[in-house]
Amino acid sequence: MEQTERETAVSFMAEDEYMTFYSSDIKWIRFVNRLAEEYSDIIKVKIDNFDGSVYAKLPKSWFKIKPKVKKNISDEERVLMRGRLELGRARRWGENDEDEENEE
Repeated sequence: MEQTERETAVSFMAEDEYMTFYSSDIKWIRFVNRLAEEYSDIIKVKIDNFDGSVYAKLPKSWFKIKPKVKKNISDEERVLMRGRLELGRARRWGENDEDEENEE
């Protein structure tokens, strides 16, 4: 399916507790299926269509629209963040044994 043909729709009425969710976008299909495994008592996947799209029933209280917050980061903050990221990656992969010895 082409990217322009992927569709996601949410529908609910004001008095409903649940919303219906439809998507043919793989990002949302995977997301809903993971949620359905974790919250099988709350989420009901009603239809897995032949084209891979999904139709599910979810709690309306989970519906949220939140715009991304754009942060203005100075060059100094960016350098500090990059250093923390590199240190975290090194620790994760065990590549900084010398750094840990020097810190003590």
